[in-house]
Amino acid sequence: MLKPVVSTVAGIAFAGAFSVSSAFADGGYPLYGGAPSMKDEVVYAPPPIVWSGFYLGLHAGYGWGNSDWKALTDIFDPIILAGDRLSHDPDGGLVGGHIGYNFQAGRFVFGIEGTLSGTNIEEKTVTDFGFAIDPVQLRTEINTMWTVTGRLGYDWGRLLTYVKAGYAGADVETSARDFLNFRVTDSQTHHGWTVGGGIEYLASENLILGVEYNYYDFGSEDYGRWLPWLETDRLVRNDVDLHTVTARVSYKIGPRRVAAEPLPPLK
Repeated sequence: MLKPVVSTVAGIAFAGAFSVSSAFADGGYPLYGGAPSMKDEVVYAPPPIVWSGFYLGLHAGYGWGNSDWKALTDIFDPIILAGDRLSHDPDGGLVGGHIGYNFQAGRFVFGIEGTLSGTNIEEKTVTDFGFAIDPVQLRTEINTMWTVTGRLGYDWGRLLTYVKAGYAGADVETSARDFLNFRVTDSQTHHGWTVGGGIEYLASENLILGVEYNYYDFGSEDYGRWLPWLETDRLVRNDVDLHTVTARVSYKIGPRRVAAEPLPPLK
């Protein structure tokens, strides 16, 4: 799965190269030629450095993914045996905040960012495991997720395209409930990685609007504090991955830095 994900992210980062016109490179100042042959010509200086500095903001969007359960022991022989699998596809909304810092060198923008999101990404699946008398509802829910990532972007003027990658974690809850409403629940913290990319637009001196895609591999964790009287505390392994698309609003702290002061108009 990693290869197509990386290809998608790379496409996001470089798509802007063929769609951004010179209109995005506003903010340069007019310079006038001194030679007689250039007296009536106007040449624009490089655009201002607009992306450096701290920023913070909010994001909201939608996530969808996969939760793969695997029984690690014979839980209810012969209903659930070691090696039995169940996969379902949790989805839902998320909202959260982010904070980061950008450093610009020429057209390249380097940054680091942290995010924290609350979600209602979940899925419920009813299965009888081949034992129709007592069907069981199995549920996976991602409650909270967070990331610390590095970013590499290219400045097109007011438009920034970037890719990002780094650490990702999530609090995940799994539960099982039968038709008599007997429920057992366990929560674990997953640690994994994320890769993504996005586009940001500097709408004003400090306001940044953006859209971002991310893929998360939260890895697998063992769950089992459901039935403490069993001989093992490792009943189920849950492997979780996720895709998200979010809209972002950020505020860049600090004034805009100009590349040069404008020259007075020619008389």
